[in-house]
Amino acid sequence: MKRYIENRKIAELDEVVHTINEKKVTPQIKKELEKNKNIKLEIIDAIEDRHKLELFKYFNEKFWKIDLEKMPLNSVEIRFGKSTNFLNKIYMIKKIGDKEYVVISSLMVIPEIIYKIILSSYIYVTPFLLILMLILSYFISKKMSVPIEMLEDISTRMVKSDFSKSIGFKGENELAVLGKNITSISINLKKNNDELKKLNEQLKFELDKNKKLMKNEKEFINSISHELKTPIAIINGYIEVLQDKIIVDEKEIEKIYSVMYKEGLYLDKMIKDLNSCYSYEHEFFIVKKEKFNLKKFLQEILNKYLLDIEEKNIKLKVDIEDAELEGDLKKLDVVVNNLLTNSITYTDFRGIIDITFKNNTLIIENSCEYISKENMEKIFKPFYKLDFSRKRKYGGTGLGLSIVKNILDLLQYSYKVSFDKERGFFIFQINFK
Repeated sequence: MKRYIENRKIAELDEVVHTINEKKVTPQIKKELEKNKNIKLEIIDAIEDRHKLELFKYFNEKFWKIDLEKMPLNSVEIRFGKSTNFLNKIYMIKKIGDKEYVVISSLMVIPEIIYKIILSSYIYVTPFLLILMLILSYFISKKMSVPIEMLEDISTRMVKSDFSKSIGFKGENELAVLGKNITSISINLKKNNDELKKLNEQLKFELDKNKKLMKNEKEFINSISHELKTPIAIINGYIEVLQDKIIVDEKEIEKIYSVMYKEGLYLDKMIKDLNSCYSYEHEFFIVKKEKFNLKKFLQEILNKYLLDIEEKNIKLKVDIEDAELEGDLKKLDVVVNNLLTNSITYTDFRGIIDITFKNNTLIIENSCEYISKENMEKIFKPFYKLDFSRKRKYGGTGLGLSIVKNILDLLQYSYKVSFDKERGFFIFQINFK
């Protein structure tokens, strides 16, 4: 620091000396130099300024100790002297002629003083700077650590197959690019993961569906074999009786033929119902909708059952609104026929059947024996009959309601069955909305 301050001051004074060499120093120039450069300038002529020279020689011998006469032309000598406790005085002496000298003096702060001032300022400023640096370091580290923590968080989530979080870094630095890349990877993984979940769910659904279908088919086949066993056994038994001529009475033989004929009709009906049930259950038929008048449609179907209703002394009540609907008439014909057949077949001693249609809702209900909740849950199963001993008390194949269910599911109509305990009525309701 000392050398720097001294060299800088010497350079300033040397610049002044160089100016004096180039042009003659007039009183005005001297005054301007002293004012602008903050110096004291003296040009001493050894011949003309005897008094100045004597004074100059005194200082020289006492302080500077320079042999002026032996100084080479244009040579420079520099000396330092103490002025006050804080300031030094620098002298620059240059020989510009045989008997001419330039003496420039200027004040200069003592370097040691500057050092002490700086050192003392460090003592007071350093704690503040240290605190400031710590605060800045905290915020800088926080700014740097937050993206890293976010990267760590999202990578941990990705390990756990959680792709819900993304990173929105701004900028083009390394962390921002890394964050964007990880976000892209996360988005792609989420997309692939969602597709895999959908495929897994679909596969699971198909497997469950196939499993259920296999189970239903197994039960269906078991039920078919059980249902076929009885009429076949009856027919085979009577054939053996006829072949062995155990019964010879013609009237008895006619009865046997009548029973065999009925059993044959039963088998024929069962096969037809089986075909219908299987077809509707597997949606083999295309739905063909057309507009129709429901009142007229139901009346035509009811006309086919008037003799059966009269024969069983059934009290039929019909309350149908005149309404135009749209649907598949052939399939609805199968549904209503099955429901009416069941109502006529399973009505109890009271013999009541009510048919109503209001607000696009068809209700067919009939008085019948008590049906438990457990049996109501099985009502749509193939070959399920209310005569639990399977003695075919009511006749029929037990496929009617199963066919109805499959058709209504195919047509996408909502429906429900219930048993009214207080009234003792079986109720089937179809909503055409």
